[in-house]
Amino acid sequence: MINKDETEIFLTDNSTNNIKDTDADGLYDYEEMLIFGTNPAQSDTDADGLSDYEETKIYLTYYLDQDSDDDLLIDSVEVKQYFTDPKNPDTDANGFTDYLEIISGTNPLDSISVPGYAHLFIAIFLIIVCYGCMIILLWE
Repeated sequence: MINKDETEIFLTDNSTNNIKDTDADGLYDYEEMLIFGTNPAQSDTDADGLSDYEETKIYLTYYLDQDSDDDLLIDSVEVKQYFTDPKNPDTDANGFTDYLEIISGTNPLDSISVPGYAHLFIAIFLIIVCYGCMIILLWE
C-alpha cells in the first residue's frame, strides 16, 4: 500500500504522474492509489495471478483478495483453469461449492454433476485436514 507521504507527493506533482503506469498493468498510477487502493508498483497487488487491471476492468473481482468468493479457489485458477465464476462460490448453483466439486471430481459448471457420498466424504476429510494444517501452522 502507498503511505500518506507518497500520496501527497503524487497529488502535488503536476508533471506526468497523472498518465503514468509504473507497473504496466493497464491502470494509471492515480487510479491505483486514489480509486482502487492497489499498489501502482505491483501489477498484481493481491498476488492471485490476475493483474489489477484484469480484476478491476474485466472480471470485476475483489482486487485486494486472492479469493473473491471465499470458496478456497484463487481467482486466477477459477478464471483461467476451471472457467468458474470467481465471484460466486457455486457457479452452477447446485448447492456444492466449486472447490468441493473440483476436489470431488465433478464438474463445477454442470448443475447435474454432483459429488456422490464417497466423494463428499473424501472431500470433507481433505478440507478438515487442510484446515487442521493451517491452524497448526498459525498456532506455531
